[in-house]
Amino acid sequence: ELRLSATVGFARHIAPALGDLLAAHPALRLRLLVDDAPIDLINARIDLAVRFGRLPDSTWVARRLCGMQWWLCASPTWVAAHGMPQHPDALLAHSWLGLVRDHSGLLVDLHSPTGEPHALRVEPRIASNNQLSIQQMCEAGLGLALVGSMDAHDALQAGRLVRLLPDWSCGTLDIWAVTPQRDAQPAKVRQAIAALHHYLRQVPGAQD
Repeated sequence: ELRLSATVGFARHIAPALGDLLAAHPALRLRLLVDDAPIDLINARIDLAVRFGRLPDSTWVARRLCGMQWWLCASPTWVAAHGMPQHPDALLAHSWLGLVRDHSGLLVDLHSPTGEPHALRVEPRIASNNQLSIQQMCEAGLGLALVGSMDAHDALQAGRLVRLLPDWSCGTLDIWAVTPQRDAQPAKVRQAIAALHHYLRQVPGAQD
């Protein structure tokens, strides 16, 4: 049995990433635990967890699977109503949607096309601990949001989202495979990590 932990938004990648592995090993059982809140990986007996961003120091082993960019997005209806901003300072007057797990607000670190830093601290009008819901509300025209390039790609192609300030950088987000510290990883874990790594490198919007 392979016990795997992933966020709600990432869970859609599990079937295409691990489908061939599961098909090749009919006796391998998968237990997928989907939760955006941090869980105790030891008590949940997790073999492999997919985690995002800066990782806390721990005794777990992390391998980078890929990265993605943060893109500042809004819906076409929002752009039609408010226009296309030309500078980050113009964004302060608008409603934001944010992935916020505490009361610290949202810090947006941007860099201009010439590399100059520009930081914005905003208080989201709508906050959630679930990135997928933030994107859905952004597509509904409820405000501005930072959306990962892997998640935003299809919505941009379909015309549900528009990138704002596309020449500005909003930072990157790394995706990690996290496993318990062991002398040797079981074959099921090694093969699952390899399958995730191979699949994610082909997802539109992913970065090496």
